[in-house]
Amino acid sequence: MINAQNTYPISGARTVFNGLNSETMFVAQTAPLPELALGEILVKVRLASICMSDVHTITGQRIEPTPSVLGHEAVVEVVSHRRPESDLAVGDRLTFSIADSCGQCEFCLAGFNQKCVQLFKYGHAKLSDGSGYNGCYATHIIIRRGTHVVKVPQTISDRCAAPINCALATTMCAMEYVPKIKNGRAFVQGDGMLGLYTCAALHEYGYEIVYCSGTRLQRSPFIDRFGAIPLYNDEILTEETNKIDVVVEVGYF
Repeated sequence: MINAQNTYPISGARTVFNGLNSETMFVAQTAPLPELALGEILVKVRLASICMSDVHTITGQRIEPTPSVLGHEAVVEVVSHRRPESDLAVGDRLTFSIADSCGQCEFCLAGFNQKCVQLFKYGHAKLSDGSGYNGCYATHIIIRRGTHVVKVPQTISDRCAAPINCALATTMCAMEYVPKIKNGRAFVQGDGMLGLYTCAALHEYGYEIVYCSGTRLQRSPFIDRFGAIPLYNDEILTEETNKIDVVVEVGYF
């Protein structure tokens, strides 16, 4: 098993967000990579994607602690680790849970890990909180002990894998509450990433017709490729109002 004593890069690079009203909003830094603690994994970022929550942060619509390294959607590669009981190996591609939790508090024991009393979220933490490599807009991340990781099959490209741990995970969590209706009809409100994923998921659930509406007409080709019918006027929906089995609202994402 790989441990903290194995050779790995002594430094990495990161993009630090100092806040919307700071003199320099973003700064590129080179900083040492700390020694790994038990249970931690050093990974290099293969590809990061930009979540709308990050856009909201840099435009002032969402307030996050600063300075920080933003970014939580990424596919990463194992460089070194201190999880002796795991089957992780150098070079493994991983996706990981955005939330790191203790696994012992009342919320974790009840299955609500994202409400953990010691909750830590990648890309949403101050630079001084932990390793300093807490976000995906960097060359490396230190994955904490309470973070769940999953190996990414070679059949899935980096581009497809990067948003898995946020956009796709959010979609599939919501889909647990959507009934599987063969030949059913569904309406998705929102043509962002979550909307596209929802269209695909509903199609896989067996829905015969899926409509998707939004505000970005340029998304029409993507909606079609994800198994739905683009809807940018009310005509079809008016006719279909009493025929829709499920409505999923994912606007603004």
